[in-house]
Amino acid sequence: LLWLFMTISAWLSIKNRNIVAHKLFMIRSYTLTLVFVFLRILGDLISNYGLLSFIDNADIRDTTQEWLSWVIPLLTVELIISWLPLIRRARLG
Repeated sequence: LLWLFMTISAWLSIKNRNIVAHKLFMIRSYTLTLVFVFLRILGDLISNYGLLSFIDNADIRDTTQEWLSWVIPLLTVELIISWLPLIRRARLG
């Protein structure tokens, strides 16, 4: 649903000729699309290196892996496109 929201928001933004908002929503949409790739990579890291081995319950470990697979990429993108420009402006202002 989050991917659908970002994609529809990007479409509405470009329809209203708001190119800046469209660009940001498309970046978020692509990021959420790549979550599936990140889920696979994170799954391999966890199984090969035992990164979540401290969680005994397999269901909780899988749920944690799935949450991390979309939270980490989305927070990283938000840091780059939203927070860092605000920090730079605060330093200059």
